[in-house]
Amino acid sequence: MVLILVIATVLGLLLADLAARFLLHGRRGAQEALPAPSSITPLPDGPFRWRVEAPEGVFLSPRHAWAILEPDGMVRIGMDDFVRQMLGDIDSLDLPALQTPLRKGEPAVTLFKGHRLARLTAPLSGVVEEVHNLVAVDPQAIARDPYGEGWLFKVRPSSLAHELKGLVVAEEAKRFLDSEVERFRNFAQPFRAGLAADGGKPVAGIVPALGSEAWDEFRREFLGEGL
Repeated sequence: MVLILVIATVLGLLLADLAARFLLHGRRGAQEALPAPSSITPLPDGPFRWRVEAPEGVFLSPRHAWAILEPDGMVRIGMDDFVRQMLGDIDSLDLPALQTPLRKGEPAVTLFKGHRLARLTAPLSGVVEEVHNLVAVDPQAIARDPYGEGWLFKVRPSSLAHELKGLVVAEEAKRFLDSEVERFRNFAQPFRAGLAADGGKPVAGIVPALGSEAWDEFRREFLGEGL
């Protein structure tokens, strides 16, 4: 019964996405003068362009964890491309232990960069059944492939059909990431003295470059940490 509900939920989300695409296509035809939506968004007061991505079939949480449903009923979880780019390369991380029960929205992974840390919250509730030890040994796997090789752990979900409704997927996920880049643009404004122009290229690990206050505020605003 739970499996049927999960399948119905996923199908409903995908059908809603197809309907949104159809409506968007219609608007484009009626308003050809408008530029097509893009996942490239300018950063504050400069020539910067930043591209963040979400592959098809990846569910995103509002706190920038992703989830992929596996055929065996497990859910693979990782950190999305937005956080990966904004924080830059991660030096090390602490993964949850096997059989740890997690609740949606609770801290699940601790990320370390220099003397700073940040915590990624669980996008879904469940019990940890597998951890990806490769990323503990080689955190650069996250930078190379955040939605593939850089996955963090797997859970056996306990409330999947209900909690999936709080995540976004497909075109909705891409629009969410676009809006987060725009929100970051406004967020960074008070700290913009820390930004350095680089011929129009984005600054890697921009949040650490903005200073400790910006790092802590980023954790509150984008990762949902109480600190």
